[in-house]
Amino acid sequence: MSAQSLADEVRAFQGEFRALILASVSPDGLPDASYAPYVLHDGGFMIYVSRLARHTGNLLSHPACHVMFLEDDRASRNPFARRRLSFACTVDRVPRDTERWETVLDELTRAFGNVVEMLRQLPDFELFCLRPGPGLFVRGFAQAVPVEGRMLNPSADDSGSASEA
Repeated sequence: MSAQSLADEVRAFQGEFRALILASVSPDGLPDASYAPYVLHDGGFMIYVSRLARHTGNLLSHPACHVMFLEDDRASRNPFARRRLSFACTVDRVPRDTERWETVLDELTRAFGNVVEMLRQLPDFELFCLRPGPGLFVRGFAQAVPVEGRMLNPSADDSGSASEA
């Protein structure tokens, strides 16, 4: 499989999802699993989350996380071989009242509707960019393929970004 066709397959799989599974680390070093709706913007997963949620405090105190996209259980023939895509991510908080914040909130509104306009006004919400780095695309049994986050950006140079495992 060429690097370009793999990148296309990874983008198509990731594009099936409106929310991501999020693994973060608490200030006490404990793992925490959650999820968040997202939009892909400039190669990063953009999430807008409340400080009332544990994962927001986790991301503020420990700016690294892991994200996963997991094939629906009902769509999989075998629960042991569900397709999945995961990335280690670095985390950046996007400050309010910046051009980037406005642009991404507009994208979130287009993706999720008027609820974002209501959330936009709440002061406890934070915008984060989860920048994907090394990852793994499991296409089925014995089909685990290392991938890189830059593969999600169609304008990125995908050459040499993955090899068959």
